[in-house]
Parts: sequence; C-alpha cells; structure tokens
Amino acid sequence: MNNSSGTRLKAKPKARKRYLGSASPPRFISTPQLRHVFRFTASTAGTYTITKGNLLNLLQVATGASASTRLIYALKLGSVECWAPTNSSFSSQTVAVEWNGSEYSPSSILSDTSMNLRPAHVFGKPPKNSSISLWISTLSDGAIPFFSITVPQYAVIDVRVTCMLYDDETPTAGDSPSMATTGKLYYNYLDGRTSGKLVPTGGVSIIP
Repeated sequence: MNNSSGTRLKAKPKARKRYLGSASPPRFISTPQLRHVFRFTASTAGTYTITKGNLLNLLQVATGASASTRLIYALKLGSVECWAPTNSSFSSQTVAVEWNGSEYSPSSILSDTSMNLRPAHVFGKPPKNSSISLWISTLSDGAIPFFSITVPQYAVIDVRVTCMLYDDETPTAGDSPSMATTGKLYYNYLDGRTSGKLVPTGGVSIIP
C-alpha cells in the first residue's frame, strides 16, 4: 500500500483477540485418559501372539505381595513399530507384524528384512474399519488375538495406545505377581507375564 508521495506504508497488524473464557461450561470428560508409548525388547527370537488381555494388562498396581489390579479400563491401539538390529555377521533378519483378520477385515502382514548395516523396520496401524481399530474394554474377551509379531532377539517394539483408566468401575484383577510391593505401579510383558519374552524397557518396574 502506497501513500500520495509514493512511499510504501506497512499494513497495521491485526489485533489479536484475547481469550476471555467461555460463557457456558464446555463439554467435559471426567474419566482419566492418556496416550502412551510402551516400549519392549525381545529377549528371545520368535513369533508372539498379542491378545486383547495382554494389552489391557500392560499397567498394573500391586494390591498385595501376590495380587494386582489393572489400571487400564479401555484401550485403543494406535500403531505397532518394530526394529530388528543387524547381527555381528550382517546376515539378514526379518521383523513382521500380522493383523488378526475379522469379519470385516482380512488378515494382513507387514514385514521388512535387514541388509548389511540397515536394520529392519516395520510401522503399521490397525486396518481401517477392522475390529482391531476400535476401542476394547475390560468387558472384552481377553483371549481374542489382536496381532502377531515376528522378531529376532534384541528387537525393539513400540506399541502406541490411547487408554482410559478406571473411574468408578470395579477394577479387574490383574496377574498374580511374586513378592510384589503393595501399591507399586508395574509394567507387564507385552506377551504376558507367563510367557515373559517381550520385556518392558526404559527403567520401569516390571511385574515380578
């Protein structure tokens, strides 16, 4: 914009509107909800089937030396990501994620193989419109398979989830730990405490 003398004038910046709050209370969800990445390392190579119960049992609080309760009431799986390190001989190693098929979505497999110094890497989200992409709750059948992963030893697995914690519902019993500390928060193995091959990492307390 120019004035009558031809000098270019700077446009005045628009004044920012201050937020003065809401005239009425906005929608409010009281149930505690969080997004979290659970990281695991594979202590043993293999193919592991991950069930709904495995995911719902990832966080537990000890209620006694040999008893615990779940913290997660409902969960929605965001993604699964795996990395396979190259070994000392640089021979190829493969990682794979297989989504469990259902009535509305076929089974599908994502895989990658390491080459020389490049690690194998897989990233996948639950298939759209599949039962895996929906919320699951503690009322679900915990034995239903969700997905399977094939990993070599020392592979790293990230599981991204959105969780709803227990509110006023009656908590569901978790695993039966051994010599747990009452009131302490524990992370569980991705493949469950009984199998115990996909180990939580990051300096967390693992369910004994």
